[in-house]
Amino acid sequence: MPALANRPPANPWPDHPPVRGTPTRNKTAATHAAGTKPRNKTDAAPAAGAQARAAAARLVGAVLREGRSLTEALEQLPGLEQERDRPLIQELSYGTLRLLPRLRALARQLLNKPLHPEEAALEALILIGLYQLLATRIPPHAAVASTVAATRVLGKDWAAGLVNALLRRFQRERTGLLAVAERDEEARWLFPRWLLERLRQDWPEDWEEIVAASHVQAPQWLRVNRQVLDRDEYRVHLVAAGIVPGLADSPQVPPDFRQGVDPLPSRVPAPPVNAIPAAPSYAPAALRLDPPLPMARLPGFAAGQVSIQDLNAQLAAPLLGARPGERVLDACAAPGGKTAHLLELADGQLDLTALDLDPERLRQVTATLQRLGLRARVLAGDAAAPPGDWIEVAGADCAGADFPGAGVKGAGVAVAGVSAAGLTDARASKAGSSTASERISDAAARGVGTLFDRILLDAPCSATGVIRRHPDIKWLRRPTDIEALAARQARLLEALWPLLAPGGTLLYVTCSLLAAENEQPIRAFLSRHRDAVEVPIVADWGRPCASGRQVLPSVAGGDGFYFARLRKEVP
Repeated sequence: MPALANRPPANPWPDHPPVRGTPTRNKTAATHAAGTKPRNKTDAAPAAGAQARAAAARLVGAVLREGRSLTEALEQLPGLEQERDRPLIQELSYGTLRLLPRLRALARQLLNKPLHPEEAALEALILIGLYQLLATRIPPHAAVASTVAATRVLGKDWAAGLVNALLRRFQRERTGLLAVAERDEEARWLFPRWLLERLRQDWPEDWEEIVAASHVQAPQWLRVNRQVLDRDEYRVHLVAAGIVPGLADSPQVPPDFRQGVDPLPSRVPAPPVNAIPAAPSYAPAALRLDPPLPMARLPGFAAGQVSIQDLNAQLAAPLLGARPGERVLDACAAPGGKTAHLLELADGQLDLTALDLDPERLRQVTATLQRLGLRARVLAGDAAAPPGDWIEVAGADCAGADFPGAGVKGAGVAVAGVSAAGLTDARASKAGSSTASERISDAAARGVGTLFDRILLDAPCSATGVIRRHPDIKWLRRPTDIEALAARQARLLEALWPLLAPGGTLLYVTCSLLAAENEQPIRAFLSRHRDAVEVPIVADWGRPCASGRQVLPSVAGGDGFYFARLRKEVP
């Protein structure tokens, strides 16, 4: 196993008292640290917090070695002995991924050779230990003791001495180690080099501010259901519940276990105090909470008075401008926030179809609609495929008799039992047992065979505008992904345009910051379709692009989004 770099072999242990349960400075411990002898398992019980550190290490390891999203891994986190550890686990995993290249640069200096690829959890634990010492208020002795003890929880008893010595050395040599680490561009800016280059190219005047905003914990924005009450009325409910909504134009206060010291790279400008109020006029349903609260603590959440939705995500529904009685398609609808907002703005009086490729995520759509008392037709399918391939989700209780084809089950797939594999099987069965004309007729029977007045395409993208909420995006994305995503976006535009009625509006939305996914595919689409006309977005937010409008992530404001509005000309 790797030993500490630049340490004399005869005396590999830092000059400090040993942590309880870790090896003392003696020949046996030194031999074990070299990997030649297993540890005795009769040590004291793991220190408090060891389980949380081990859980965080498994999560980070799953992201770095298995390519899993952190959100997905957290959702599948098994029951904890202490549920109160969950916020700490989230902070350690999210924080470690935010500072990943710097932590890795430090670890490279402290180890004389990389860990074996199979030791993903141990590598993650070392990074988590460094993160605690670098960027949290956790007392150093507690951070070291719990991290060392976590090696045993992971079944890596042999690594306890290594982790102990590594963290102790960092405490002593912190300044010099950080100075060396920040010579590396990725460690300095905390972004992969390829993405830095893209941001510099697309946003030469703004890329540093984008990077800074991407490292700050995102604020929580609420969307008040104005069908029920207005923003000021809901603010009264918050105050009555002892909750003071954010009023100052400042970034949200970090959690208690975060340092007040900004852990951003020395070359990144300090995030500016943003001039975005907690209740901006251009988003009349939006309200910022500082600090954030879980859904269960929000007054009226279960009753449908309020939803959680980013400030800039709330711009999409008003831009589409759907009016009561119109037929609307929300393509790529999950998790349902924009679907619900469209219905709220039209007092629920839309013939709305919510479509998504992922049947699992459609559960969130139906749950949101049910909580808010809204009705829509929910379909599982690929927006790039013919409507005859879309499968109506049954049993969701969110489509009523006033919709064309209500009650027609299509393939009879229920939300509770549908899966991605089941959707594929159903499509294959359907394609093999019916003609194209029959599939079109079936689509018409379910109310999706006629044209839509409005289409919202919230296209799959690199999600570079929401990195502050999902720091794993920086390490899961690859340069080749952008090309593939742009091709997917082009296919979606081509497939959905024929479904738009003449005179209708299509709103293209991404949460990307990259021109290759935003204005470039829109310009290309406009060049191919003479019946497509851009409707300029004139607003007091964001900035105009060659086509469409971009809003960048900001510290106290919203995430990064791109919007382009197209109208189909009447022949």
